[in-house]
Amino acid sequence: MSSKEKVLKILEGLSLNELCEAQSCINDLITRLEKNGATSQKKADDEARIPMERREQERFYEIFPCKLERADKQEEATFEGTVVDISKTGLRLKINKKLEAGSVLVLSPDYDRIYKKIFVEVVRVKEFMGQYEIGVKHILINDNTKK
Repeated sequence: MSSKEKVLKILEGLSLNELCEAQSCINDLITRLEKNGATSQKKADDEARIPMERREQERFYEIFPCKLERADKQEEATFEGTVVDISKTGLRLKINKKLEAGSVLVLSPDYDRIYKKIFVEVVRVKEFMGQYEIGVKHILINDNTKK
């Protein structure tokens, strides 16, 4: 069994609160390692490819479920996702469906009883152990672009 499989097996056994706490601990560890200048070559290579503006905005780490649908293919079924963090310009989501950068989605938070829709565009997709982490930016829809 690979180390990734072992980690996934451990994480699958945790509750949502335990996963949030684990994520916080991992984020703290990453921050501490970055401050100490300890980065692997792979991490340095990955960071070189990420546009710097992605991390300039203050982020709020919230985890809540949402419903998503493709704006260009509304005949397809709605699918579920989880909002992991929020910034002024976008969101980071975890989903089980593979999407491509440039896809436009309609996001509805599960807690929203007014059913407001947030239009977002996928700017990056990263696969990790059968799940997809996507970065999206907010799109302001004006009356001329609504259909």
